Amino acid sequence: MSLANNISKKIAFGNRKSFSGTIIRIAIIAVGLSVSAMIIGVSFIKGFQEGVQDKFYSSWGHIHVTPFLADPNNILQEETFPVNDTLLKNITAIPNVVKAHSYSLQSVIIKSKTEVEGLALKGYRSKADFDFINQSITEGSAPAFNSNKKSQEILLSKTSAKKLQVKLGAKLLLYFLIPGEQSPRIRKVNVVGIFSTGLEEYDKSLALCNQVLLNDIRKDSISQVQGYEIYIKDPANAELVKDNIYKDYVEAPLYAYTVKERFENIFTWLQMLSVNEKILISIMLIVAIMNMVTTLLILILERTQMIGILKSLGMRFRPLMHIFLSSAFYILVIGLCLGNAIGLGVIYAQKTLGFIKLNPEVYYINTAPVVFPWSYILFINGLVILIMLVVLLIPSLIIKKIRPIKALKFE
Repeated sequence: MSLANNISKKIAFGNRKSFSGTIIRIAIIAVGLSVSAMIIGVSFIKGFQEGVQDKFYSSWGHIHVTPFLADPNNILQEETFPVNDTLLKNITAIPNVVKAHSYSLQSVIIKSKTEVEGLALKGYRSKADFDFINQSITEGSAPAFNSNKKSQEILLSKTSAKKLQVKLGAKLLLYFLIPGEQSPRIRKVNVVGIFSTGLEEYDKSLALCNQVLLNDIRKDSISQVQGYEIYIKDPANAELVKDNIYKDYVEAPLYAYTVKERFENIFTWLQMLSVNEKILISIMLIVAIMNMVTTLLILILERTQMIGILKSLGMRFRPLMHIFLSSAFYILVIGLCLGNAIGLGVIYAQKTLGFIKLNPEVYYINTAPVVFPWSYILFINGLVILIMLVVLLIPSLIIKKIRPIKALKFE
């Protein structure tokens, strides 16, 4: 096979000024661009899915325990129940659970000097419950937690602060509409912090506070909450942990829901992006195959006389096919190397510089996240090589039909 290898290398890396040399360069570029498009596409889709999911998990936890909900997608349910610290402690002790805490939600109208905005006020019972938001606080700090003092502090998102035209330290009026009461209950509060989670859906809807403020508004003697947020180590186990909590820890009217169930539309949409990923890979693969098949056909036709000479000297079909398949393989490998270099380079640039921006009102995040999907990169490279070599067997069969006498006369 040494003769066949030498010939195949000369075909692949030979005269670059010839017509076939130009076609080979075009094929290398086409394969490179196709492979890079596949890698970049998979990286962006996987990165976007993980980025949005992580934003929701960090803001809402992985599992919620609430009163039974006719519509789990309704975050602002009105029914409350007394907080049970023993239950929270038992849930936290479950393997795979990182932490659990209660939360409360209350609709509120916020009025600044110039603007009015409707939001949901989300209350937490301790400073530790604010750990998830601390890294997102851009100005100020979390509200103070002092059981001996009424709370008059809230945390606004950067989005809400911009709409209300207020800054850190501003004073606001909160209007609470309580069912059965004609006049709203009013509280005066200070903005002690500004946060930005990057999850626009969260930022534009919620303000954060100490649970004591909501207890005061509702005139609750003990903490009444809407539910518990539970964080786990591996989101893939959320369904198993949820079933465990529901069967062994909670009683009616409480029920356990995964965050995927509470934001079903968003997580279903994210899952559907995997279809786009498959379509992208299929289209790019077809483009690469068409270019390689065309290139191999041109190489065979341009070297018809060479095939005739080798056949007349006694070379059989298999070594001849090996020559052209090896040439195609060399071209393919160069194209793969080019594609991987371009793809990984773009991914690294986006991960480092974040130059591709998104509209957070549509995509929930403001910068396109990317990941290095090494398993998918290996899969794409292996898939391209395997399918290419199988498909390229078809045009190489033309060699079998070339007769030496006619080939020597071919011009």
